[in-house]
Amino acid sequence: CCAKLRVVSKRLQIVFAGPSVDAAACRELMAMVDNEATATPAALRAARSAIEHPGLEKGVALALLLRLRHWLPIFHPPAENIVQLQAARAALPEALSRAMATPRHPEVEKAMCEVMRRLIVHNRPAASAVLNAGGVASLMRVLGCQQQAQPGSTRSATTAIATMQVLAEVVGARRCFAEVGAAATVAAAMKADPSNVELQHAGYRLFFCLADVAPDLVLREVQA
Repeated sequence: CCAKLRVVSKRLQIVFAGPSVDAAACRELMAMVDNEATATPAALRAARSAIEHPGLEKGVALALLLRLRHWLPIFHPPAENIVQLQAARAALPEALSRAMATPRHPEVEKAMCEVMRRLIVHNRPAASAVLNAGGVASLMRVLGCQQQAQPGSTRSATTAIATMQVLAEVVGARRCFAEVGAAATVAAAMKADPSNVELQHAGYRLFFCLADVAPDLVLREVQA
């Protein structure tokens, strides 16, 4: 009897561990997000689960990230961004950090960077959560992949660097970026696309943050 149960269990595991089941699960999570007109805690938790799900497909991912971007306008202090705080409580910043550690479609990576930026801007607790979840390494990986992209690719280093700059407002993140060679990587991206004003602006703002902890390193890259 036990042997038969083990055989049945293995067969069920094979059936329910397939890619089609993973994709269906992601679509169900996306449906939970779509069913909410506003960013409710339940919708944000569903979004968190979908972002980390291994079966997340490009189309579903882009639709999900677009909805999150729509829900996360950038407010400046003293205005309080309620959705931003709710997303932090739902552990969305940590989920994005972990998801970005794995290679994704270029458009998905860019959209993830933008959502992360909106989650952590003027939000030190969320930025700290990203830092503790390996956000520095994830952003460096994304930026490195974008630098290797062919001309005309949809990848853009601008969003990654802008997100790095916002995260670098946390002192601990500045040290981490300096230790992993962010100054050299960002300088290379800036030199590769000197006509991109937005990228240049984001890069120099990041340099200003890194100069607090590694002034000699930043000066060397700027003068090179």
